[in-house]
Amino acid sequence: MENKLLVPFDFTPVTEKALAFAVETAKIIDAQIVLLHMVGDSDKKSDALQRLDEVIANKKDVGIPMSAMVNVGDIFDGIGEAASQINAMMVFMGTHGMKGLQYVFGSNAMRVVTKSEPPFVIVQENSKITGIDEIVVPVDIQSEEKQILKFVSAAAKTFHAKVFLIAAHHKDEWLRNSVIRNLQFSKKYLAEQGIQFETKMATGEKDFHQEVVDYGKEVEADLICIINHNKSSMSNLFGNNFDQNMITNQEGIPVMVYNAKDFKRIVDIFAQYFDFG
Repeated sequence: MENKLLVPFDFTPVTEKALAFAVETAKIIDAQIVLLHMVGDSDKKSDALQRLDEVIANKKDVGIPMSAMVNVGDIFDGIGEAASQINAMMVFMGTHGMKGLQYVFGSNAMRVVTKSEPPFVIVQENSKITGIDEIVVPVDIQSEEKQILKFVSAAAKTFHAKVFLIAAHHKDEWLRNSVIRNLQFSKKYLAEQGIQFETKMATGEKDFHQEVVDYGKEVEADLICIINHNKSSMSNLFGNNFDQNMITNQEGIPVMVYNAKDFKRIVDIFAQYFDFG
């Protein structure tokens, strides 16, 4: 199976950042990269394709096979359709913060993720692309919090990374005990997989997304992994803006997002390298 990474590209610095992250990942998992540009009508396809070819020509030295793809449509449906068309393993996308509707920002980015199957790695203009050595994973009460550990542990093995778990704080005793049980499961699972990890309990003094970001800054995280529940029947206990706040975090830490119902899809990403157990 050919490993393909999709990078939506609009010739802005933030999509260059997304491409840089894709390149670093492709080197590890032996993947090729497809640059995607969306246009409003077919008359613009030729010019866009020429510009993408120029970008690819300037990236020859990185040693990663790249190809260009120009589709007609909008980003909300087009990125997901392109990912399905090439059977992309992951999508690396840049978000421009809150600059305007013409950009892929906040809620727009989550709409794109929700309409797509592969996991997304979302970067910002202030993201630092230095590889993946530290991965932060929020732990809550949902069963998917356990599922993501299979992906995180395989990614940690692939990139020789350390995992940092941060458990949510709840005032309700039942919820609090549920989080503790999930955290205990997480620690046991990572230990069995031979993954280096540390844990931290959120204090509840700030919104959980902010505590996650603060922890990411503290440990100099290269990636935060979260679940998008918008596509499932589950609701996010921390409100509909939790995922959006994470992907637009002020520290610019790249965030990997996967849809709760598409878990099997991402399990297959690193299955060729490791036995999940």
